[in-house]
Amino acid sequence: MAKTDKISSRFRKGIMAGLIAIIGATNVAISKTPKTYLESTLVSDYVARHGMFKKGTVNQNLVYVDFKNGFSGFAWGNYDFKENAVNEIDGGVSYAHNLTDELSANIGFQHWYYPSGEFGTYDNVFKAGLKLGGTIDLEYDLTHLLGHDETPTGDRHYFKASKTFNLGKISGTNVSITPSISTALLDDYYGTDGWSQITPGVSLDVSKGKWNLKAFINQQHGKVYDDLTWGGISLGYSF
Repeated sequence: MAKTDKISSRFRKGIMAGLIAIIGATNVAISKTPKTYLESTLVSDYVARHGMFKKGTVNQNLVYVDFKNGFSGFAWGNYDFKENAVNEIDGGVSYAHNLTDELSANIGFQHWYYPSGEFGTYDNVFKAGLKLGGTIDLEYDLTHLLGHDETPTGDRHYFKASKTFNLGKISGTNVSITPSISTALLDDYYGTDGWSQITPGVSLDVSKGKWNLKAFINQQHGKVYDDLTWGGISLGYSF
């Protein structure tokens, strides 16, 4: 076996061992009362974080459950109005841990299922990331595709910087605005390499009690992918 194959084999075994530990520990975490967040978003176009997009309005729905102790899980779906079909359903589990007061790390596993067959059949991914809070919030996210017959093994390195400005309260409603900029580097990610895009954006958040309303717009300047201006509006509820 070649040296690179041995390294890849050890890496995959390490991933699986970590995921087994996450799933097993989740059984302990769910003994506490979980916190659930529901969100429905209407978006002008389907845009993946690495910059690939499919034009046409979509509805994206999220169920996120925080099991406490750092463990969480989610389910997410994308409905394409042009195709009149659900073309993606994702689910996953993750664990986040505060390394310092401002720095946190996370690790997890996600399964992406494509019921319409538009993007293939399915993909499994290993996730890891870092978040640093401060004057400017910084985020790094690694997506490692676990290759199979339809998808090659590959990586996406996603970077984001943002800053939230609280605009105050209006009749008991909290209002804030968050400008951001993001980019991604691809390494054989669905067969694509290189610097995918630079995407500045801004979101307006309005929250009151358990309700949250967000409007956002982003302008993608493509490198590997094309330029695109896209946005949307979402309504969320936590309980």
